[in-house]
Amino acid sequence: MMRWIVSTSIRFRFLVVALGGAMMLFGVTQLRSMPVDVFPEFAPPKVEIQTVTLGLTPEETETLVTVPLEQALAGIPALDVLRSKSVGQLSQIELIFDPARTTAPAVISLITAAHAVDDIHVEQPAIEEVIARFYEQHGAGEA
Repeated sequence: MMRWIVSTSIRFRFLVVALGGAMMLFGVTQLRSMPVDVFPEFAPPKVEIQTVTLGLTPEETETLVTVPLEQALAGIPALDVLRSKSVGQLSQIELIFDPARTTAPAVISLITAAHAVDDIHVEQPAIEEVIARFYEQHGAGEA
């Protein structure tokens, strides 16, 4: 079998070279039109919400700001992990999304949930700015 392939390739060498060249040309044209991500995103999509709570202790920040935001954000679709931390005068909530699922419904739910929290007596986070940064980092192509 191998002897037949070699002898046929030598006998029709111009055809083999032409087919090889055609395949290379096809590969180069496909490579140019192919969307190549040189640095793929290994980190999952993530949103971080920080709310400044001037004059509040960590316990007050937790009770008045962090817990109501956590409760509002807990049911967001595609949400994988929800972490929060309350320190003096700052509430920080980190939302990590499942990279395998689309994040467009999650973003809509995030906006709705953040605006639905009326119990907070401090200035609400600029959620549109957070969403804009999220789309800059992870692309709007998932929408």
